[in-house]
Amino acid sequence: CIVNNDKLLRESDWCHLTNIVSAYETHCLKTYIQKCSDMYNNETTSSMHIHAPSKYCTAIPMTLTASLCSFLQSLPAFHSLSQINRTFLCKNNLRSLLFPNMFELRQSCFSEPWQMSLERATWELICGPQLFAEFSRTTKVAERLLITDPVVIRLWLVVLFFSSSLFCLYDNYLVLKIPKKKTAIIEIQNIYATLLWKYLLHRHGNFSAVQIYSNLIHTYLQMQRVGFEIGIQVRTRNELLITYETLNQILALDIRDN
Repeated sequence: CIVNNDKLLRESDWCHLTNIVSAYETHCLKTYIQKCSDMYNNETTSSMHIHAPSKYCTAIPMTLTASLCSFLQSLPAFHSLSQINRTFLCKNNLRSLLFPNMFELRQSCFSEPWQMSLERATWELICGPQLFAEFSRTTKVAERLLITDPVVIRLWLVVLFFSSSLFCLYDNYLVLKIPKKKTAIIEIQNIYATLLWKYLLHRHGNFSAVQIYSNLIHTYLQMQRVGFEIGIQVRTRNELLITYETLNQILALDIRDN
């Protein structure tokens, strides 16, 4: 049976897609741009060399976290969940999405060359030389493999967020409090995953849809591994302790606010 891809998406599906793209722009992009503006307000091309990248080791990850929180927690599906499930998603899944969201923000926002250099130096300081090399390689893989369609990337972030757990790498430091009743989370993820697949079939056809979805999974798994190692750096290095504590505070505040 051959399915007509033009009839896969209903009017309600298009409305849902539009709302997700709009929510990302209204919440994530707006928050990110505003916080970056505040962060770099007093910086100039000449002064960027005076301030060490260590000044931004907390500010840059904090900006990424706050903007992503703003987007994901604006979704009605998030508020349909119990408090236990909402807390679980924020504490266990959100950090794992900072790297892929960074890719989408770079596609959506313009940055001055000196800002890009400063951010690069900051991530190099956070990662250390060896891990930063992996960070850079993974970034290049994402630029090469990921499609620049904002609908796809933003919807993919939502699919990943509504996961029973994004931890596929074991860290004995973390105690995962997994809710006993995860059916609601899985049902929401199935809805978004199906919507993404239908959009890919409609927009790109059968063969390209499979290729794009495969690239999404492949790239995310690489990002997750690097992000996992960055998390260890942030948690275990004394000079980054304030970064770790600040990110935890942001998540705790956002959970209480919702």
